[in-house]
Amino acid sequence: MIGKKLERLWSSIKQSRRDLQRARDKRVETVKEYVGYHFSEKGVSKRVPLNMLLLLVTIYTRNLAARAPKPLVTTDHSPLRGQAIKLELGTERRLRDIEFGDTIQRIVLDAMFGVGIAKIGLSRTDADQVEIDGFNHDLNKAFVDHISLDDWVHDTEATVVEAMRFCGSRHRLPLDYVKTSGQFENVADLVPTGWRDRDDDGSERLRSIGRSGGNGHEGYEDEIETWDIWCPREGLIVTLADGAEDKPIKVV
Repeated sequence: MIGKKLERLWSSIKQSRRDLQRARDKRVETVKEYVGYHFSEKGVSKRVPLNMLLLLVTIYTRNLAARAPKPLVTTDHSPLRGQAIKLELGTERRLRDIEFGDTIQRIVLDAMFGVGIAKIGLSRTDADQVEIDGFNHDLNKAFVDHISLDDWVHDTEATVVEAMRFCGSRHRLPLDYVKTSGQFENVADLVPTGWRDRDDDGSERLRSIGRSGGNGHEGYEDEIETWDIWCPREGLIVTLADGAEDKPIKVV
């Protein structure tokens, strides 16, 4: 996917991000009410004696995702019952290893303010570990990651999920890792991306509520923002780097 098609993909991504801006803005407004007046200087300005929204969200989250779900594997074929028990125990162990209980709580909490998004997959690489969304995942192991609406885009022209031509998520990666890991290409001209409280379209990011800095703030180490875009019709995941969207740094 190069040239004109990549250019049109990036144009569609920017348009879809604009379409989702109102949802992101409303989410930030509601979360400010949720965290209340004392959380930060960027929180809600109105004081209330009892935060009913906080109470509601806390109760619902505890009921919907109090802990990681416990798997149950059964079979009516008696010779396979031993394998079913092993699969059940192995699944429970994997959910515990990836801290699925904490992840599902974050997803449910997000759903209270709009939509909860999970990225589920199987890490495949020649290395012992592979980086996905800024986290290292074990080789050939299932993973579940929480994706914030701030860092999400999907084809807003599609009327059903099955018709989406693309969807994807944004994340930050250490610039040195991108340039030296050998997992990426077209990296020579990449430059660090500072921490941003607002997107290019001016919409406020949720993380800005608890931060006193502004756009362009440098973090502990040089990092860059990238987008992993899944194109189901082409069977590709295209990784685009901030400021260099004309040349993908990875295509899987």
